[in-house]
Amino acid sequence: MATTHSFLVRCGKLLNLVRLRRNFSINDIRGNTTQPTVTNFEHGRSDIGFTNFHMLLSNSYMGADEFFSLVDADDNNFLSSFIVEFRRASNHDDLAALAALKEKIIADYPGSRKHGPKDMLLLCIKGMTGYIKDPSFMFSAEDVTRLENYFNLGNGWFFFEYTVFSATAQFLPVQVASQLADAMLTSFRKTQTGDYDNAVAAVLFNLCLAWLYHKKAAEAVALLQRAQTEISKSWDPYIASRVYVLQQAFIYLGDQSPVALQHIKLIEDGLALYDPELRANDVHWLAKIGITV
Repeated sequence: MATTHSFLVRCGKLLNLVRLRRNFSINDIRGNTTQPTVTNFEHGRSDIGFTNFHMLLSNSYMGADEFFSLVDADDNNFLSSFIVEFRRASNHDDLAALAALKEKIIADYPGSRKHGPKDMLLLCIKGMTGYIKDPSFMFSAEDVTRLENYFNLGNGWFFFEYTVFSATAQFLPVQVASQLADAMLTSFRKTQTGDYDNAVAAVLFNLCLAWLYHKKAAEAVALLQRAQTEISKSWDPYIASRVYVLQQAFIYLGDQSPVALQHIKLIEDGLALYDPELRANDVHWLAKIGITV
Protein backbone atom coordinates (compact mmCIF):
# COMPACT_ATOMS: atom_id res chain seq x y z
CA MET A 1 0.00 0.00 0.00
CA ALA A 2 1.18 3.53 -0.72
CA THR A 3 2.42 5.55 2.25
CA THR A 4 1.07 8.98 3.18
CA HIS A 5 4.39 10.53 2.19
CA SER A 6 4.44 8.97 -1.28
CA PHE A 7 0.89 10.20 -1.83
CA LEU A 8 1.94 13.70 -0.76
CA VAL A 9 4.89 13.58 -3.17
CA ARG A 10 2.64 12.56 -6.08
CA CYS A 11 0.17 15.35 -5.27
CA GLY A 12 2.95 17.93 -5.16
CA LYS A 13 4.49 16.76 -8.42
CA LEU A 14 1.15 16.81 -10.21
CA LEU A 15 0.31 20.31 -9.00
CA ASN A 16 3.73 21.50 -10.13
CA LEU A 17 3.24 19.85 -13.54
CA VAL A 18 -0.17 21.49 -14.02
CA ARG A 19 1.10 24.89 -12.88
CA LEU A 20 4.07 24.86 -15.25
CA ARG A 21 1.96 23.49 -18.11
CA ARG A 22 -0.33 26.49 -17.77
CA ASN A 23 2.54 28.94 -17.38
CA PHE A 24 1.59 30.02 -13.88
CA SER A 25 4.01 31.28 -11.24
CA ILE A 26 3.38 30.28 -7.65
CA ASN A 27 2.22 33.84 -6.99
CA ASP A 28 -0.43 33.40 -9.70
CA ILE A 29 -2.13 30.55 -7.88
CA ARG A 30 -1.21 30.87 -4.20
CA GLY A 31 -4.00 33.24 -3.11
CA ASN A 32 -3.68 33.77 0.64
CA THR A 33 -1.14 30.96 0.97
CA THR A 34 2.53 31.86 1.27
CA GLN A 35 4.94 31.09 -1.54
CA PRO A 36 7.16 28.82 0.65
CA THR A 37 4.07 26.80 1.64
CA VAL A 38 3.24 26.08 -2.00
CA THR A 39 6.90 25.37 -2.85
CA ASN A 40 7.24 22.90 0.02
CA PHE A 41 4.01 21.18 -1.01
CA GLU A 42 5.10 20.86 -4.64
CA HIS A 43 8.34 19.22 -3.52
CA GLY A 44 6.65 16.84 -1.07
CA ARG A 45 8.27 18.43 1.98
CA SER A 46 5.07 19.41 3.80
CA ASP A 47 1.32 18.99 3.63
CA ILE A 48 -1.19 21.75 3.05
CA GLY A 49 -4.63 22.50 4.47
CA PHE A 50 -7.70 21.37 2.56
CA THR A 51 -9.08 24.90 2.04
CA ASN A 52 -5.76 26.14 0.67
CA PHE A 53 -5.37 23.06 -1.51
CA HIS A 54 -8.82 23.54 -3.01
CA MET A 55 -7.93 27.17 -3.76
CA LEU A 56 -4.69 26.12 -5.50
CA LEU A 57 -6.61 23.69 -7.70
CA SER A 58 -9.27 26.25 -8.58
CA ASN A 59 -6.68 28.86 -9.43
CA SER A 60 -4.91 26.26 -11.62
CA TYR A 61 -8.12 25.58 -13.59
CA MET A 62 -8.40 21.99 -12.37
CA GLY A 63 -11.19 20.15 -10.56
CA ALA A 64 -10.58 17.90 -7.57
CA ASP A 65 -12.13 14.90 -9.32
CA GLU A 66 -9.68 15.14 -12.24
CA PHE A 67 -6.72 15.79 -9.95
CA PHE A 68 -7.29 12.82 -7.65
CA SER A 69 -8.15 10.46 -10.49
CA LEU A 70 -4.71 11.26 -11.94
CA VAL A 71 -2.96 10.99 -8.58
CA ASP A 72 -4.63 7.64 -7.90
CA ALA A 73 -3.97 6.23 -11.38
CA ASP A 74 -0.85 4.38 -10.24
CA ASP A 75 -1.87 4.01 -6.61
CA ASN A 76 -2.83 0.69 -5.06
CA ASN A 77 -5.54 2.15 -2.82
CA PHE A 78 -7.81 -0.19 -0.94
CA LEU A 79 -11.04 0.00 -2.89
CA SER A 80 -9.66 0.29 -6.42
CA SER A 81 -7.23 -2.57 -5.71
CA PHE A 82 -10.06 -4.74 -4.38
CA ILE A 83 -12.29 -4.03 -7.38
CA VAL A 84 -9.58 -4.91 -9.90
CA GLU A 85 -8.56 -8.13 -8.17
CA PHE A 86 -12.12 -9.19 -7.39
CA ARG A 87 -13.32 -8.70 -10.97
CA ARG A 88 -10.33 -10.53 -12.42
CA ALA A 89 -10.86 -13.52 -10.12
CA SER A 90 -14.64 -13.51 -10.72
CA ASN A 91 -14.33 -13.37 -14.51
CA HIS A 92 -12.03 -16.40 -14.49
CA ASP A 93 -13.75 -18.39 -11.71
CA ASP A 94 -10.40 -18.27 -9.90
CA LEU A 95 -10.97 -19.64 -6.40
CA ALA A 96 -7.27 -19.43 -5.52
CA ALA A 97 -7.18 -15.73 -6.38
CA LEU A 98 -10.29 -15.09 -4.28
CA ALA A 99 -8.72 -16.93 -1.35
CA ALA A 100 -5.56 -14.86 -1.69
CA LEU A 101 -7.60 -11.64 -1.82
CA LYS A 102 -9.44 -12.70 1.33
CA GLU A 103 -6.16 -13.17 3.19
CA LYS A 104 -4.93 -9.81 1.91
CA ILE A 105 -8.03 -8.03 3.20
CA ILE A 106 -7.75 -9.70 6.60
CA ALA A 107 -4.08 -8.76 6.91
CA ASP A 108 -3.86 -5.33 5.28
CA TYR A 109 -7.21 -3.58 5.07
CA PRO A 110 -8.29 -1.17 7.84
CA GLY A 111 -11.35 -1.79 9.98
CA SER A 112 -11.99 -2.99 13.53
CA ARG A 113 -15.75 -2.61 14.04
CA LYS A 114 -17.78 -5.76 13.62
CA HIS A 115 -19.91 -5.80 10.46
CA GLY A 116 -18.10 -2.75 9.07
CA PRO A 117 -16.69 -2.18 5.56
CA LYS A 118 -13.94 -4.76 5.95
CA ASP A 119 -16.50 -7.46 6.74
CA MET A 120 -18.58 -6.38 3.76
CA LEU A 121 -15.64 -6.95 1.40
CA LEU A 122 -15.19 -10.41 2.89
CA LEU A 123 -18.87 -11.12 2.22
CA CYS A 124 -18.32 -10.13 -1.43
CA ILE A 125 -15.64 -12.82 -1.64
CA LYS A 126 -17.78 -15.33 0.24
CA GLY A 127 -20.65 -14.79 -2.19
CA MET A 128 -18.56 -15.13 -5.34
CA THR A 129 -16.70 -18.15 -3.96
CA GLY A 130 -20.01 -19.82 -3.15
CA TYR A 131 -21.38 -19.02 -6.59
CA ILE A 132 -18.37 -20.48 -8.41
CA LYS A 133 -18.79 -23.70 -6.46
CA ASP A 134 -22.59 -23.76 -6.81
CA PRO A 135 -24.52 -21.38 -9.13
CA SER A 136 -27.57 -21.67 -6.85
CA PHE A 137 -25.61 -20.28 -3.86
CA MET A 138 -27.46 -17.87 -1.54
CA PHE A 139 -26.29 -16.13 1.63
CA SER A 140 -27.29 -17.55 5.01
CA ALA A 141 -29.93 -15.73 7.07
CA GLU A 142 -27.15 -14.39 9.31
CA ASP A 143 -25.21 -12.96 6.39
CA VAL A 144 -28.37 -11.45 4.91
CA THR A 145 -29.01 -9.66 8.20
CA ARG A 146 -25.42 -8.41 8.35
CA LEU A 147 -25.73 -6.91 4.86
CA GLU A 148 -29.14 -5.39 5.58
CA ASN A 149 -27.86 -3.75 8.75
CA TYR A 150 -24.85 -2.32 6.96
CA PHE A 151 -26.76 -0.93 3.98
CA ASN A 152 -29.41 0.61 6.24
CA LEU A 153 -26.84 2.62 8.20
CA GLY A 154 -27.18 6.35 7.56
CA ASN A 155 -29.13 8.05 4.79
CA GLY A 156 -26.81 7.95 1.78
CA TRP A 157 -24.85 5.56 -0.37
CA PHE A 158 -21.36 6.20 -1.69
CA PHE A 159 -19.17 4.33 -4.14
CA PHE A 160 -18.17 1.72 -1.57
CA GLU A 161 -21.80 0.83 -0.83
CA TYR A 162 -22.71 0.59 -4.53
CA THR A 163 -19.67 -1.61 -5.12
CA VAL A 164 -20.50 -4.02 -2.30
CA PHE A 165 -24.15 -4.22 -3.33
CA SER A 166 -23.27 -4.98 -6.94
CA ALA A 167 -21.20 -7.95 -5.72
CA THR A 168 -23.66 -9.28 -3.13
CA ALA A 169 -27.21 -8.43 -4.28
CA GLN A 170 -27.53 -11.51 -6.47
CA PHE A 171 -27.05 -13.77 -3.43
CA LEU A 172 -29.81 -12.12 -1.37
CA PRO A 173 -33.49 -13.15 -1.25
CA VAL A 174 -35.51 -11.29 -3.88
CA GLN A 175 -37.53 -9.32 -1.33
CA VAL A 176 -34.44 -8.15 0.55
CA ALA A 177 -32.56 -7.28 -2.64
CA SER A 178 -35.59 -5.34 -3.93
CA GLN A 179 -35.87 -3.33 -0.72
CA LEU A 180 -32.18 -2.49 -0.77
CA ALA A 181 -32.43 -1.56 -4.46
CA ASP A 182 -35.17 0.91 -3.44
CA ALA A 183 -32.82 2.45 -0.88
CA MET A 184 -30.04 2.56 -3.47
CA LEU A 185 -32.18 4.33 -6.07
CA THR A 186 -33.46 6.80 -3.47
CA SER A 187 -29.89 7.75 -2.59
CA PHE A 188 -28.88 7.84 -6.25
CA ARG A 189 -31.60 10.37 -7.08
CA LYS A 190 -30.20 12.72 -4.43
CA THR A 191 -26.50 12.46 -5.35
CA GLN A 192 -25.18 11.45 -8.76
CA THR A 193 -21.68 11.25 -10.19
CA GLY A 194 -20.27 9.41 -13.19
CA ASP A 195 -18.88 6.73 -10.87
CA TYR A 196 -22.30 6.26 -9.29
CA ASP A 197 -23.86 5.87 -12.75
CA ASN A 198 -21.52 3.00 -13.52
CA ALA A 199 -21.98 1.43 -10.10
CA VAL A 200 -25.78 1.50 -10.28
CA ALA A 201 -25.65 0.03 -13.77
CA ALA A 202 -23.46 -2.79 -12.42
CA VAL A 203 -26.01 -3.49 -9.69
CA LEU A 204 -28.89 -3.59 -12.17
CA PHE A 205 -26.96 -5.78 -14.58
CA ASN A 206 -25.77 -8.31 -11.99
CA LEU A 207 -29.08 -8.46 -10.15
CA CYS A 208 -31.30 -8.71 -13.22
CA LEU A 209 -29.06 -11.34 -14.76
CA ALA A 210 -29.14 -13.39 -11.54
CA TRP A 211 -32.93 -13.15 -11.37
CA LEU A 212 -33.20 -14.25 -14.99
CA TYR A 213 -30.98 -17.22 -14.25
CA HIS A 214 -33.15 -18.16 -11.25
CA LYS A 215 -36.37 -17.85 -13.30
CA LYS A 216 -37.36 -14.55 -11.64
CA ALA A 217 -37.89 -12.68 -14.90
CA ALA A 218 -40.92 -10.73 -13.64
CA GLU A 219 -38.91 -9.28 -10.75
CA ALA A 220 -36.03 -8.44 -13.09
CA VAL A 221 -38.33 -6.65 -15.55
CA ALA A 222 -40.01 -4.68 -12.74
CA LEU A 223 -36.66 -3.49 -11.39
CA LEU A 224 -35.36 -2.50 -14.80
CA GLN A 225 -38.58 -0.66 -15.65
CA ARG A 226 -38.42 1.26 -12.39
CA ALA A 227 -34.78 2.14 -13.00
CA GLN A 228 -35.63 3.44 -16.47
CA THR A 229 -38.20 5.85 -15.08
CA GLU A 230 -36.16 7.04 -12.09
CA ILE A 231 -32.56 7.15 -13.29
CA SER A 232 -31.15 9.92 -15.45
CA LYS A 233 -31.01 9.17 -19.18
CA SER A 234 -27.60 10.79 -19.45
CA TRP A 235 -25.57 7.61 -18.96
CA ASP A 236 -22.64 7.05 -21.21
CA PRO A 237 -22.99 4.78 -24.28
CA TYR A 238 -21.33 1.83 -22.55
CA ILE A 239 -23.90 1.81 -19.75
CA ALA A 240 -26.77 2.31 -22.18
CA SER A 241 -25.63 -0.70 -24.23
CA ARG A 242 -25.51 -2.91 -21.13
CA VAL A 243 -29.05 -2.00 -20.15
CA TYR A 244 -30.24 -2.34 -23.75
CA VAL A 245 -28.85 -5.87 -24.09
CA LEU A 246 -30.67 -6.83 -20.89
CA GLN A 247 -33.91 -5.35 -22.20
CA GLN A 248 -33.67 -7.27 -25.44
CA ALA A 249 -32.85 -10.47 -23.56
CA PHE A 250 -36.06 -10.05 -21.55
CA ILE A 251 -38.07 -9.53 -24.71
CA TYR A 252 -36.54 -12.53 -26.45
CA LEU A 253 -37.07 -14.82 -23.47
CA GLY A 254 -40.68 -13.66 -23.28
CA ASP A 255 -41.79 -14.41 -26.85
CA GLN A 256 -38.71 -15.59 -28.81
CA SER A 257 -38.81 -12.34 -30.77
CA PRO A 258 -36.46 -12.58 -33.78
CA VAL A 259 -36.22 -8.78 -33.76
CA ALA A 260 -34.92 -8.77 -30.18
CA LEU A 261 -32.38 -11.45 -31.04
CA GLN A 262 -31.23 -9.43 -34.04
CA HIS A 263 -30.78 -6.35 -31.82
CA ILE A 264 -28.65 -8.37 -29.41
CA LYS A 265 -26.53 -9.65 -32.27
CA LEU A 266 -26.00 -6.13 -33.60
CA ILE A 267 -24.67 -4.97 -30.23
CA GLU A 268 -22.46 -8.03 -29.88
CA ASP A 269 -21.10 -7.70 -33.43
CA GLY A 270 -20.05 -4.17 -32.58
CA LEU A 271 -18.37 -5.33 -29.38
CA ALA A 272 -16.43 -7.91 -31.38
CA LEU A 273 -14.69 -5.02 -33.13
CA TYR A 274 -13.72 -2.82 -30.19
CA ASP A 275 -14.09 -4.92 -27.01
CA PRO A 276 -13.73 -8.68 -27.70
CA GLU A 277 -13.35 -9.49 -24.01
CA LEU A 278 -16.67 -7.86 -23.15
CA ARG A 279 -18.31 -9.69 -26.05
CA ALA A 280 -16.94 -12.99 -24.75
CA ASN A 281 -18.42 -12.23 -21.32
CA ASP A 282 -21.77 -11.39 -22.92
CA VAL A 283 -21.79 -14.59 -24.95
CA HIS A 284 -21.09 -16.52 -21.76
CA TRP A 285 -23.96 -15.09 -19.68
CA LEU A 286 -26.40 -15.05 -22.58
CA ALA A 287 -25.74 -18.75 -23.11
CA LYS A 288 -26.50 -19.37 -19.45
CA ILE A 289 -30.05 -18.07 -19.93
CA GLY A 290 -30.56 -19.85 -23.22
CA ILE A 291 -29.67 -17.20 -25.80
CA THR A 292 -27.13 -18.05 -28.51
CA VAL A 293 -25.56 -15.25 -30.56
